[in-house]
Amino acid sequence: MDDDSTPPGPGAARGPAPAPAPARREQRRARGAGAEDVRGEQVADLQRRLALAEAAGARLQLLADVSQVLVQAPGDLDGALGTIARRVVPQLAHWVAVDLLEHDGVRARRVALVHRDADVQEVLRAGLGPLPALSARMSSPLAQVLRGAPLQHVREVSTSAQEDDECWDRRVALMRRLGASQAVVAPLRVRGHTLGAITLVRTDAAWPFDDDDLALVADLADRAAATVDAARLLQREQHRAEQMQRALLPQLPARIGDVHLHGLYRPADDLSQVGGDWYDAFTLVDDGIALVLGDVAGHDLHAATRMSAIRHKLRAIAGQRVHLPSQVLTHLDRVLQRFAPDDVATLVYAHLQPEQEGWGLEFSCAGHLPPLLLVPGAPARLLHAEADLPLGVADLPRADTYAEVPVGASLVLYSDGLVERAGESLTHGLQRLVRAGEGLQHLPLELVCEELIARLQPAGTDDIAVLATRVHPPAALAP
Repeated sequence: MDDDSTPPGPGAARGPAPAPAPARREQRRARGAGAEDVRGEQVADLQRRLALAEAAGARLQLLADVSQVLVQAPGDLDGALGTIARRVVPQLAHWVAVDLLEHDGVRARRVALVHRDADVQEVLRAGLGPLPALSARMSSPLAQVLRGAPLQHVREVSTSAQEDDECWDRRVALMRRLGASQAVVAPLRVRGHTLGAITLVRTDAAWPFDDDDLALVADLADRAAATVDAARLLQREQHRAEQMQRALLPQLPARIGDVHLHGLYRPADDLSQVGGDWYDAFTLVDDGIALVLGDVAGHDLHAATRMSAIRHKLRAIAGQRVHLPSQVLTHLDRVLQRFAPDDVATLVYAHLQPEQEGWGLEFSCAGHLPPLLLVPGAPARLLHAEADLPLGVADLPRADTYAEVPVGASLVLYSDGLVERAGESLTHGLQRLVRAGEGLQHLPLELVCEELIARLQPAGTDDIAVLATRVHPPAALAP
């Protein structure tokens, strides 16, 4: 019986003999080197991933910054596009130009030109302004984009001029001056219409535009184009609204009898805030002259249309032989409270009557500012009167004020947009008005209105209406 526990004899087979110690050390080094290579590759891959994530974050931040700028663009479109160009430089390009087509689609103007070097930037201001008109013969990347071509990636910028392409020749001259290795010309296009182009230029051949850069430029251009389109639509609507408001104002004659007249209307800087300011002047059945200046509450088209309705109602009531200005305003207030209870308006209504030695003025203020009187040889002054409640607030008694208006004197009615400033009391605004009126007594009425605005420098946040009158000797007293 065999005994399995018997150790093998000298000739029996054995397992592989252990490697010598130097070989084992080499194997361990090889395994360690392999592990280090794997770790190195992992670290390098992680660094690449972090770099890509950082670049993506920077692009997203750039888009967020541009979007924030564009939110405020309609008020100052050119300024917003310039801000975008400054934000893009130097993160995405060494210098940038933004060109907008005019509404005719042929003429263009450069609205922004930004370089990374502040010293160069000061010189580039001369490069802003109109560009040569587009023509079918122009074949440069800029001309192609402005005529509707997609984004152009110019991998090798040529600094040679092109025949019959004055617009590109100017760009070439600029590239020679500022340097250029690669350029991207992206269209500002919306709803199938090209509104302009943005050109980004890199001067370092070691920093070419890649696919991610091109996608980012296209995104920026699309956002800018949407803002340009919105701003132009708003401008057109604002223009229509302003024209509508001006059409609602009466055609003021240069004179009524012996009284010279001049009206001035100036919209607010933000034309979307169309207001309800108006002036009017017309003859009365007793041969007197009615002077009106009012302001309907609100800054929209509704206020403008209500202004026209109130003006016509006032004329109708004044023509019914109602004698005192306070009575006219009381009648008008009751009509508004009955048929337009939501309307609120301030108003000064005055009767100018010839008298034996000049003119007499009787007026009533419905929550409105007092008239300014300019008499040759005398200080400018306000005709202080009791300011009753505005129209549409409450049916309370109203007061009249009488004042003499010497021959040659000027009377100025105005809306609050002329004197009001943020953070300043109305009293200070009226004091400034009196000071501004000094020295205007002898100027033509047109210059009186313009000079008052120039001296007061209104904030521009509200509409301004001014009605200036100058009385001459009544015909009955004239030699």
